[in-house]
Amino acid sequence: EALNLLPGSMLTPDAFARARRRLDELPDRSTARLALRPDADGFAVVDVVIVERASVPRRAGDFAAISAGAAIDREVTLSVPGFTGEGEIWKASWRFWSNRPRVAVGFVAPRLSRLPGIWSVDASWDVQTFAVADSTSLLRESRTHGGVAVTDWMTAMLRYTLRGGLDRWNGGRRAASVGGTLERRLFRDRVSVVLDAERWVSIGDAPDFGTAGVRAAWTSPLATGGWAYTAAGGLQRVSEGSPTGLWSGAGDGHARSELLRAHPLLDDGVINVTGSTVFGRRLMFANAEAQRWLQGPLPARFGVAVFADIANASHSLDAIGTPLQVDVGAGLRLKIPAVNRVLRVDFAHGLRDGANAVTAGWVF
Repeated sequence: EALNLLPGSMLTPDAFARARRRLDELPDRSTARLALRPDADGFAVVDVVIVERASVPRRAGDFAAISAGAAIDREVTLSVPGFTGEGEIWKASWRFWSNRPRVAVGFVAPRLSRLPGIWSVDASWDVQTFAVADSTSLLRESRTHGGVAVTDWMTAMLRYTLRGGLDRWNGGRRAASVGGTLERRLFRDRVSVVLDAERWVSIGDAPDFGTAGVRAAWTSPLATGGWAYTAAGGLQRVSEGSPTGLWSGAGDGHARSELLRAHPLLDDGVINVTGSTVFGRRLMFANAEAQRWLQGPLPARFGVAVFADIANASHSLDAIGTPLQVDVGAGLRLKIPAVNRVLRVDFAHGLRDGANAVTAGWVF
Protein backbone atom coordinates (compact mmCIF):
# COMPACT_ATOMS: atom_id res chain seq x y z
CA GLU A 1 0.00 0.00 0.00
CA ALA A 2 2.84 2.41 0.76
CA LEU A 3 4.00 2.12 -2.87
CA ASN A 4 0.44 2.52 -4.26
CA LEU A 5 0.85 -0.54 -6.51
CA LEU A 6 -2.58 -2.16 -6.34
CA PRO A 7 -3.18 -5.69 -7.70
CA GLY A 8 -4.99 -5.67 -11.03
CA SER A 9 -4.40 -1.97 -11.69
CA MET A 10 -2.74 -0.49 -14.77
CA LEU A 11 1.02 -0.16 -14.26
CA THR A 12 2.35 2.86 -16.15
CA PRO A 13 6.01 3.89 -16.40
CA ASP A 14 5.33 6.88 -14.16
CA ALA A 15 3.58 4.73 -11.52
CA PHE A 16 6.51 2.29 -11.48
CA ALA A 17 9.05 5.10 -11.20
CA ARG A 18 7.05 6.76 -8.42
CA ALA A 19 6.86 3.45 -6.56
CA ARG A 20 10.64 3.21 -6.75
CA ARG A 21 10.91 6.71 -5.28
CA ARG A 22 8.56 5.79 -2.44
CA LEU A 23 10.49 2.61 -1.79
CA ASP A 24 13.70 4.60 -1.39
CA GLU A 25 11.92 6.86 1.14
CA LEU A 26 10.82 4.07 3.50
CA PRO A 27 12.30 4.94 6.90
CA ASP A 28 13.10 1.40 8.07
CA ARG A 29 14.89 0.16 4.97
CA SER A 30 18.60 -0.60 4.87
CA THR A 31 18.56 -1.54 1.18
CA ALA A 32 15.67 -2.08 -1.21
CA ARG A 33 15.04 -3.27 -4.75
CA LEU A 34 12.04 -3.00 -7.08
CA ALA A 35 11.88 -5.22 -10.17
CA LEU A 36 9.32 -5.99 -12.88
CA ARG A 37 8.71 -9.44 -14.41
CA PRO A 38 6.35 -9.95 -17.40
CA ASP A 39 3.62 -12.52 -16.79
CA ALA A 40 0.95 -14.21 -18.89
CA ASP A 41 -2.09 -12.48 -20.43
CA GLY A 42 -0.59 -9.00 -20.33
CA PHE A 43 -0.01 -9.01 -16.59
CA ALA A 44 3.24 -8.27 -14.78
CA VAL A 45 4.67 -9.22 -11.41
CA VAL A 46 6.36 -6.55 -9.31
CA ASP A 47 9.03 -7.91 -6.97
CA VAL A 48 9.75 -5.79 -3.90
CA VAL A 49 12.76 -6.71 -1.76
CA ILE A 50 13.41 -4.75 1.44
CA VAL A 51 16.22 -5.36 3.90
CA GLU A 52 15.27 -3.70 7.17
CA ARG A 53 17.86 -1.97 9.27
CA ALA A 54 19.11 -3.76 12.36
CA SER A 55 17.61 -2.81 15.70
CA VAL A 56 21.10 -2.29 17.17
CA PRO A 57 24.45 -1.64 15.42
CA ARG A 58 26.24 -4.89 14.62
CA ARG A 59 28.52 -4.38 11.62
CA ALA A 60 31.78 -2.47 11.49
CA GLY A 61 30.19 -0.05 9.03
CA ASP A 62 27.42 0.78 11.52
CA PHE A 63 29.94 1.66 14.21
CA ALA A 64 32.03 3.60 11.67
CA ALA A 65 28.99 5.71 10.80
CA ILE A 66 28.25 6.46 14.46
CA SER A 67 31.89 7.26 15.20
CA ALA A 68 32.26 9.54 12.18
CA GLY A 69 29.13 11.48 13.09
CA ALA A 70 30.28 11.87 16.69
CA ALA A 71 33.75 13.05 15.67
CA ILE A 72 32.76 15.48 12.91
CA ASP A 73 29.32 16.73 13.96
CA ARG A 74 29.82 16.17 17.70
CA GLU A 75 26.45 14.49 17.63
CA VAL A 76 25.25 10.97 18.37
CA THR A 77 22.16 9.73 16.52
CA LEU A 78 20.26 6.50 17.16
CA SER A 79 17.49 5.03 15.00
CA VAL A 80 15.51 2.02 16.23
CA PRO A 81 12.86 0.13 14.22
CA GLY A 82 9.35 0.11 15.67
CA PHE A 83 7.58 -2.90 17.09
CA THR A 84 4.59 -3.17 14.74
CA GLY A 85 6.52 -4.34 11.66
CA GLU A 86 4.97 -1.56 9.55
CA GLY A 87 8.30 0.07 8.68
CA GLU A 88 8.31 2.82 11.30
CA ILE A 89 11.38 3.99 13.23
CA TRP A 90 12.07 5.89 16.43
CA LYS A 91 14.94 8.38 16.41
CA ALA A 92 16.92 10.21 19.07
CA SER A 93 19.95 12.48 18.84
CA TRP A 94 22.22 14.42 21.14
CA ARG A 95 24.62 17.15 20.01
CA PHE A 96 27.31 17.80 22.60
CA TRP A 97 28.97 20.73 20.82
CA SER A 98 30.00 23.51 23.20
CA ASN A 99 27.73 26.59 22.98
CA ARG A 100 25.31 24.81 20.62
CA PRO A 101 23.85 21.75 22.38
CA ARG A 102 20.80 19.99 20.99
CA VAL A 103 18.57 17.06 21.94
CA ALA A 104 15.83 15.66 19.71
CA VAL A 105 13.43 12.73 19.46
CA GLY A 106 11.22 11.70 16.58
CA PHE A 107 8.96 9.08 15.06
CA VAL A 108 8.72 8.34 11.32
CA ALA A 109 6.22 5.99 9.65
CA PRO A 110 5.10 5.13 6.11
CA ARG A 111 1.43 6.08 5.82
CA LEU A 112 -0.80 7.30 8.62
CA SER A 113 -3.91 5.14 8.66
CA ARG A 114 -5.11 5.50 5.04
CA LEU A 115 -3.21 8.72 4.38
CA PRO A 116 -0.30 8.36 1.92
CA GLY A 117 3.21 9.64 2.39
CA ILE A 118 5.95 9.42 4.99
CA TRP A 119 4.72 10.96 8.25
CA SER A 120 6.98 12.23 10.99
CA VAL A 121 6.56 13.72 14.44
CA ASP A 122 9.49 15.41 16.16
CA ALA A 123 10.41 17.37 19.26
CA SER A 124 13.69 19.15 19.96
CA TRP A 125 15.52 21.67 22.10
CA ASP A 126 18.62 23.49 20.91
CA VAL A 127 20.81 26.48 21.64
CA GLN A 128 22.68 28.78 19.26
CA THR A 129 25.23 31.34 20.43
CA PHE A 130 26.32 34.40 18.44
CA ALA A 131 29.29 36.75 18.74
CA VAL A 132 28.99 40.15 17.07
CA ALA A 133 32.01 42.19 15.99
CA ASP A 134 33.03 44.98 18.40
CA SER A 135 30.95 43.44 21.20
CA THR A 136 32.26 41.56 24.22
CA SER A 137 28.92 39.94 25.08
CA LEU A 138 27.44 36.82 23.49
CA LEU A 139 23.88 36.47 22.23
CA ARG A 140 22.45 33.13 23.33
CA GLU A 141 19.17 31.90 21.82
CA SER A 142 17.35 28.70 22.80
CA ARG A 143 14.42 27.13 20.98
CA THR A 144 11.97 24.39 21.89
CA HIS A 145 10.18 22.88 18.90
CA GLY A 146 7.46 20.33 18.23
CA GLY A 147 6.17 19.51 14.79
CA VAL A 148 4.57 17.13 12.33
CA ALA A 149 5.35 16.69 8.62
CA VAL A 150 4.38 14.58 5.63
CA THR A 151 6.32 14.03 2.42
CA ASP A 152 5.42 12.11 -0.73
CA TRP A 153 6.01 11.97 -4.47
CA MET A 154 3.14 13.46 -6.46
CA THR A 155 4.76 12.11 -9.63
CA ALA A 156 8.03 10.35 -10.33
CA MET A 157 9.71 13.75 -10.70
CA LEU A 158 7.88 15.98 -8.19
CA ARG A 159 8.02 15.65 -4.41
CA TYR A 160 6.23 17.75 -1.80
CA THR A 161 6.64 18.21 1.93
CA LEU A 162 4.08 19.84 4.22
CA ARG A 163 4.88 20.66 7.84
CA GLY A 164 3.50 22.48 10.84
CA GLY A 165 4.67 23.06 14.36
CA LEU A 166 4.88 25.07 17.55
CA ASP A 167 8.00 26.88 18.74
CA ARG A 168 9.06 28.67 21.89
CA TRP A 169 12.19 30.78 22.23
CA ASN A 170 13.90 32.11 25.33
CA GLY A 171 12.28 35.29 26.52
CA GLY A 172 8.83 33.74 26.18
CA ARG A 173 8.37 34.27 22.44
CA ARG A 174 6.00 31.69 20.94
CA ALA A 175 4.75 31.02 17.43
CA ALA A 176 2.88 28.45 15.33
CA SER A 177 4.31 27.59 11.93
CA VAL A 178 3.19 26.13 8.62
CA GLY A 179 5.47 25.49 5.68
CA GLY A 180 6.17 23.43 2.63
CA THR A 181 8.79 22.30 0.12
CA LEU A 182 8.53 21.42 -3.56
CA GLU A 183 11.32 19.51 -5.27
CA ARG A 184 11.42 19.05 -9.04
CA ARG A 185 13.79 16.55 -10.64
CA LEU A 186 14.85 16.94 -14.27
CA PHE A 187 17.02 15.21 -16.85
CA ARG A 188 17.16 11.79 -15.15
CA ASP A 189 17.89 13.30 -11.75
CA ARG A 190 20.85 15.29 -13.03
CA VAL A 191 19.08 18.55 -12.12
CA SER A 192 16.98 19.37 -9.06
CA VAL A 193 15.14 22.58 -8.18
CA VAL A 194 13.87 23.05 -4.62
CA LEU A 195 11.45 25.75 -3.43
CA ASP A 196 10.91 26.16 0.30
CA ALA A 197 8.82 28.54 2.41
CA GLU A 198 7.64 28.68 6.02
CA ARG A 199 5.51 31.16 7.95
CA TRP A 200 5.35 31.67 11.72
CA VAL A 201 2.28 33.27 13.31
CA SER A 202 3.24 34.72 16.66
CA ILE A 203 1.25 33.90 19.79
CA GLY A 204 1.38 37.23 21.57
CA ASP A 205 2.52 40.73 20.67
CA ALA A 206 5.62 39.84 18.62
CA PRO A 207 5.40 40.30 14.83
CA ASP A 208 4.85 37.38 12.46
CA PHE A 209 7.83 36.29 10.36
CA GLY A 210 8.83 33.81 7.68
CA THR A 211 11.54 32.26 5.54
CA ALA A 212 11.79 31.46 1.84
CA GLY A 213 14.42 30.01 -0.45
CA VAL A 214 15.20 28.48 -3.81
CA ARG A 215 18.05 26.11 -4.64
CA ALA A 216 19.08 24.53 -7.94
CA ALA A 217 21.69 21.79 -8.29
CA TRP A 218 23.29 19.79 -11.09
CA THR A 219 25.34 16.61 -10.83
CA SER A 220 27.07 14.50 -13.43
CA PRO A 221 26.27 10.78 -13.79
CA LEU A 222 27.46 8.77 -10.81
CA ALA A 223 30.61 6.76 -11.41
CA THR A 224 32.57 4.23 -9.35
CA GLY A 225 35.79 5.64 -10.79
CA GLY A 226 36.95 8.62 -12.80
CA TRP A 227 35.62 12.16 -12.71
CA ALA A 228 32.37 13.46 -11.23
CA TYR A 229 31.09 17.04 -11.17
CA THR A 230 28.54 18.98 -9.13
CA ALA A 231 27.29 22.56 -9.07
CA ALA A 232 24.62 24.34 -7.03
CA GLY A 233 23.34 27.81 -6.28
CA GLY A 234 20.45 29.60 -4.69
CA LEU A 235 18.92 32.39 -2.65
CA GLN A 236 17.54 32.49 0.90
CA ARG A 237 15.54 35.21 2.62
CA VAL A 238 14.38 35.62 6.22
CA SER A 239 11.89 38.34 7.09
CA GLU A 240 12.51 41.18 9.50
CA GLY A 241 11.78 40.45 13.14
CA SER A 242 12.62 36.74 12.92
CA PRO A 243 14.72 35.00 15.60
CA THR A 244 18.45 35.05 14.85
CA GLY A 245 18.58 31.26 14.88
CA LEU A 246 16.58 31.19 11.63
CA TRP A 247 18.96 33.50 9.75
CA SER A 248 20.97 32.21 6.79
CA GLY A 249 24.70 31.79 6.42
CA ALA A 250 27.51 29.94 4.68
CA GLY A 251 30.61 28.40 6.21
CA ASP A 252 32.00 24.93 6.85
CA GLY A 253 28.60 23.21 6.67
CA HIS A 254 27.94 22.82 10.41
CA ALA A 255 26.16 25.94 11.66
CA ARG A 256 24.46 26.30 8.26
CA SER A 257 24.43 23.81 5.39
CA GLU A 258 25.72 26.09 2.62
CA LEU A 259 29.48 26.08 2.03
CA LEU A 260 32.07 28.85 2.10
CA ARG A 261 34.99 26.77 3.25
CA ALA A 262 37.67 29.43 3.86
CA HIS A 263 35.29 31.31 6.18
CA PRO A 264 33.89 28.95 8.87
CA LEU A 265 31.06 30.43 10.91
CA LEU A 266 31.80 28.53 14.11
CA ASP A 267 34.50 29.21 16.70
CA ASP A 268 34.16 26.90 19.70
CA GLY A 269 30.49 26.46 18.81
CA VAL A 270 29.84 30.22 18.60
CA ILE A 271 28.62 31.72 15.31
CA ASN A 272 30.91 34.67 14.60
CA VAL A 273 29.15 37.57 12.89
CA THR A 274 31.96 39.74 11.54
CA GLY A 275 32.78 41.65 8.39
CA SER A 276 34.42 38.56 6.87
CA THR A 277 31.91 35.83 7.75
CA VAL A 278 28.74 35.44 5.69
CA PHE A 279 25.63 35.56 7.89
CA GLY A 280 22.41 37.56 7.59
CA ARG A 281 18.74 37.60 6.70
CA ARG A 282 19.48 37.38 2.98
CA LEU A 283 21.94 34.99 1.38
CA MET A 284 23.18 34.35 -2.14
CA PHE A 285 25.42 31.33 -2.71
CA ALA A 286 26.93 29.12 -5.42
CA ASN A 287 29.32 26.15 -5.40
CA ALA A 288 31.09 24.00 -7.97
CA GLU A 289 33.20 20.91 -7.42
CA ALA A 290 35.13 18.37 -9.49
CA GLN A 291 35.91 14.98 -7.92
CA ARG A 292 38.36 12.32 -9.08
CA TRP A 293 37.53 8.91 -7.64
CA LEU A 294 40.28 6.31 -7.35
CA GLN A 295 39.95 2.58 -7.88
CA GLY A 296 41.17 0.30 -5.12
CA PRO A 297 40.66 -3.07 -3.40
CA LEU A 298 39.32 -1.63 -0.13
CA PRO A 299 35.56 -1.43 0.59
CA ALA A 300 35.93 2.29 1.25
CA ARG A 301 36.33 4.54 -1.80
CA PHE A 302 38.82 7.40 -1.92
CA GLY A 303 38.87 10.51 -4.06
CA VAL A 304 40.31 13.99 -4.43
CA ALA A 305 38.44 17.18 -5.27
CA VAL A 306 38.87 20.81 -6.29
CA PHE A 307 36.13 23.33 -5.61
CA ALA A 308 34.98 26.94 -5.61
CA ASP A 309 32.49 28.58 -3.22
CA ILE A 310 30.81 31.98 -3.62
CA ALA A 311 28.53 33.61 -1.04
CA ASN A 312 27.23 36.97 0.07
CA ALA A 313 24.90 37.94 2.93
CA SER A 314 23.07 41.15 3.76
CA HIS A 315 20.85 42.53 6.54
CA SER A 316 23.11 41.13 9.26
CA LEU A 317 23.34 41.96 12.96
CA ASP A 318 24.20 45.60 13.73
CA ALA A 319 24.14 46.33 9.97
CA ILE A 320 27.50 44.64 9.43
CA GLY A 321 28.38 44.78 5.74
CA THR A 322 29.56 41.51 4.20
CA PRO A 323 31.37 41.63 0.85
CA LEU A 324 31.04 38.92 -1.77
CA GLN A 325 33.44 36.16 -0.75
CA VAL A 326 35.05 33.76 -3.23
CA ASP A 327 36.86 30.70 -1.86
CA VAL A 328 38.80 28.05 -3.78
CA GLY A 329 40.51 24.92 -2.58
CA ALA A 330 41.13 21.20 -2.72
CA GLY A 331 40.42 18.23 -0.52
CA LEU A 332 40.04 14.51 0.07
CA ARG A 333 36.85 12.46 -0.26
CA LEU A 334 36.01 9.18 1.49
CA LYS A 335 32.94 7.01 0.95
CA ILE A 336 32.50 4.77 3.99
CA PRO A 337 30.40 1.59 3.61
CA ALA A 338 27.00 1.81 5.37
CA VAL A 339 27.22 5.63 5.41
CA ASN A 340 24.98 7.43 2.91
CA ARG A 341 27.20 10.51 2.90
CA VAL A 342 30.69 11.26 1.62
CA LEU A 343 33.26 12.45 4.14
CA ARG A 344 35.27 15.49 3.04
CA VAL A 345 38.44 17.10 4.39
CA ASP A 346 39.19 20.40 2.63
CA PHE A 347 41.73 23.20 2.54
CA ALA A 348 40.27 26.48 1.26
CA HIS A 349 41.69 29.93 0.49
CA GLY A 350 39.72 33.17 0.28
CA LEU A 351 40.56 35.14 -2.85
CA ARG A 352 39.24 38.43 -1.47
CA ASP A 353 40.75 38.59 2.00
CA GLY A 354 43.35 35.80 1.98
CA ALA A 355 41.63 33.75 4.69
CA ASN A 356 42.65 30.08 4.99
CA ALA A 357 40.90 27.20 6.70
CA VAL A 358 40.96 23.42 6.96
CA THR A 359 37.49 21.95 7.49
CA ALA A 360 35.88 18.53 7.72
CA GLY A 361 32.29 17.67 6.97
CA TRP A 362 29.99 15.84 4.60
CA VAL A 363 29.05 15.91 0.94
CA PHE A 364 25.47 14.69 0.38
